[in-house]
Amino acid sequence: MNASLLSERSRVFERADPYAVSGYVNRHVGTHCIRLPAAGRPQASLDHRTFASLDLCRISYGAAVRVTSPALESIFHLQILLRGHCLWRGGGQEHALA
Repeated sequence: MNASLLSERSRVFERADPYAVSGYVNRHVGTHCIRLPAAGRPQASLDHRTFASLDLCRISYGAAVRVTSPALESIFHLQILLRGHCLWRGGGQEHALA
């Protein structure tokens, strides 16, 4: 059986303003801030589903984006990189993921 936890029914935004997606995430998942590049008009997408006491999200901001979150100092956050690159900084450490 092939079951997906995030499907078409989980779609909240498609080709949307990245700040609208960020606002939804702030209200429903966890507090964060984004900073987008000055040039271009990226289009973001978001799939979201609550699974037990976990929130499952697939987020694409459509461009390179800097995400900061002071909330990560007191909660657990698991991020699975599906494509692209991620640079994580925290606690005096830096990790590059690709």
